[in-house]
Amino acid sequence: LKYSFKPLSSGINAEYGGSIVGGAVATAISHPFDLTKTQLQSSVGLGLDVSKRTLLEQLNFIYRTSGVKGLFVGFTPRLAKVLPSCAIFITTFEGLKEYFNDSTS
Repeated sequence: LKYSFKPLSSGINAEYGGSIVGGAVATAISHPFDLTKTQLQSSVGLGLDVSKRTLLEQLNFIYRTSGVKGLFVGFTPRLAKVLPSCAIFITTFEGLKEYFNDSTS
């Protein structure tokens, strides 16, 4: 079978590609904060010293002990979860928006 795709400047490929890029950038920016939040939440009730730290103190602690690499522990599995959902959501949203705009005209 031979497939032909529209260029990335318009159509579903642009929506799909844009959602993948947008999801990856948003995940890269938010991951260190989400990782820190999860560490703080999982330490509550365990009597660990971590639960007494603020978000910024915990971020600083991770950076000092593990470097930048430590801030991105679990990044690949999170991308594997986030990117398909971003692609499906944005592509479906744009497709339905176009469908309903065409049917109401």
